[in-house]
Amino acid sequence: MAGQYPLLTAPLNSPEVLDQLWAYFSESGDVAAVRRIVSVLDGEDVVRARLQAWLSKTHGANWAEAPYRDYQQLLIRCSFPIDYEQRSIDGPVDLDLHVALLARNGELKFDELPINLSGKDVLHLAMKSAALWSLRSMAQQNQVVARLCIVESSKPGGAARQLLTS
Repeated sequence: MAGQYPLLTAPLNSPEVLDQLWAYFSESGDVAAVRRIVSVLDGEDVVRARLQAWLSKTHGANWAEAPYRDYQQLLIRCSFPIDYEQRSIDGPVDLDLHVALLARNGELKFDELPINLSGKDVLHLAMKSAALWSLRSMAQQNQVVARLCIVESSKPGGAARQLLTS
C-alpha cells in the first residue's frame, strides 16, 4: 500500500478522491484515510462568508422592499439562522452543508440565493456533503469509523464536525 500513501496528502478536490480514500481505508485499515475525509468538513464555509458579506452591505436596506423582501422570505423559508436587525448569521451551522442539503432535496436553487456560487464553490459544497454522508454511512457499518467519528465530532474544526454523530 506504500504506493498509495501520497493519497493521504493529495488535494481533496473531487469526489473521486473521497472514494479513493475509502478504498484505501478498506484495503489497509489506515484510519489516516478516514481522518483525511473528516478534514473536508473543516473547509471554509463559503456560503456563510459570502452571505455575511452580503448582509453587511444591506445596512440601510428596507427588508419590506424588493429584492430584500424576496431574499428574506427565501432565507426564512429555508431556515437560515439570520438576525436581520443585526445583519448577522447566528449559530454554529455549516451553511455550505445546509445549502447542499436544500438543493439536493429540491427546496432551493443556487441562483435563488443573494450570493453567487461558482462551479468551484458548488463542487466545494458537494465535497462537504459527500464527506459527511459517507462518514455517517460508514459509521453505521464499521465500528472503527464509528469510534473515530465520535472522537472527531468533539474536536475543534468546522461546524459540520458536530454532525458526525447525529
